[in-house]
Amino acid sequence: MLHAMSFEEILVHDMVLLGRPETVTSAIRRLAGQPDLMGLALIFKLRAMLYDMVERWMTLFGAKVVARIAHLLDHNVAGNR
Repeated sequence: MLHAMSFEEILVHDMVLLGRPETVTSAIRRLAGQPDLMGLALIFKLRAMLYDMVERWMTLFGAKVVARIAHLLDHNVAGNR
């Protein structure tokens, strides 16, 4: 299915989340509100990135995105213990 879609279509359907932390957080919140959501996969394209850049991106994601969606994660984790 993805091979038949343009990159713009993939972005519009939230199949890839790109942008500033606020943009990604907003998209995750929107997706989390969908009743048929089964999960989200986190994929970082790391091959061409230097270690320092990877570390900065991962730290930024944790501090700016995960911190803002932690309340969405807490109720699922509690049920799986």
